[in-house]
Amino acid sequence: MKRVYRIITSYTHEDTNEALKNFSDEFVEELMRFAESLIWCEFYDLKYDGKICHWSNGDMQLHVGIADEETIEQFKYYDDLVHDGIEGFTSIEDLTTEVLHSRHDYGIYGFIKTEVQMTFEEYIRDYLTMDIVLDKVSLYGGDSLTDNEKRFLNNEPMIFLIDEFKEEE
Repeated sequence: MKRVYRIITSYTHEDTNEALKNFSDEFVEELMRFAESLIWCEFYDLKYDGKICHWSNGDMQLHVGIADEETIEQFKYYDDLVHDGIEGFTSIEDLTTEVLHSRHDYGIYGFIKTEVQMTFEEYIRDYLTMDIVLDKVSLYGGDSLTDNEKRFLNNEPMIFLIDEFKEEE
């Protein structure tokens, strides 16, 4: 199953490009092929100031999206290898349960909040199960259920942002 991840890194594109000068052309080509393969992972690449995402302001990069665990393990491997000895950090957080339990805060995505929310709603549509909803009830109580989760439990169609946009057309 694909999972939802948030990756925050203090390494800039310049840091990475400078570090890559220490590797063979073959390794750089391998890394570029891997980076190109991430396109299907639905990752957003954003500037982040520690509070909210921007087009260009912020000292960090925030990547959020959907990938399988193997891809994230490969990402960790390459990130650790390339940035070894460089001051900075990369943190990877699995947001899957938070997203599936409808407890994720979309506010930090700023200007791209709606797009990220629609991507995650598509993920919910694909991966939400009765067990996940019942787990949420066990953890947070029945009052924590959203209207969509109630619809899901009643085998009714869920309504997401994309559905509202379609209605406006």
